[in-house]
Amino acid sequence: MSVKEATRTAAGRTGLSSARSRFERRAAAARRRPALLWGSAVGLLLVAGLVAWLGWFSSVMPASDVTVEGATGAGATQVRSVAKVPLGGALLRVDTDAVAGRILADRRWKNVSVSRSLPHTVVIRVTPRVAALGIRRTASTIDLVDADGLAFRTVNKAPAGVPVVQAGGAKVSPTGVQAALEAL
Repeated sequence: MSVKEATRTAAGRTGLSSARSRFERRAAAARRRPALLWGSAVGLLLVAGLVAWLGWFSSVMPASDVTVEGATGAGATQVRSVAKVPLGGALLRVDTDAVAGRILADRRWKNVSVSRSLPHTVVIRVTPRVAALGIRRTASTIDLVDADGLAFRTVNKAPAGVPVVQAGGAKVSPTGVQAALEAL
């Protein structure tokens, strides 16, 4: 047996028959490619549909807990009651913007952030307004005002460390609050 015949036997087919078999394999792969792409696309759509159904329409991930960060005790209880988070439904269907809007309407909170924490929790983060000044309206009522000039609470007695001034007009402006704080 010559070296050429040994190489041909060891390498398998060579020449024209080898080229033909490679061509047939590539042609078969090219014919399978569209079916493979369609199958992959259908598979991805099925997975996306399953995830959407699980998240928005099934009872697999219900909103069952509300966590309040930034407030404790009575403040946290008040935030929960004002937020009116719909519990029991799908967590991803909770309208976080509506919940934040209800809390911001209270005016005691400077910033509100509402998010979802999988699998069952709605997280509410609040930043309380800090009284910079108390404005006496009547003998028994004081409006607490933050540094932005927003009156956010009416009390009978100002908290410790909050200066109280007599109201000079019906409306409080941020520049008026800043001027009163500078004067004090």
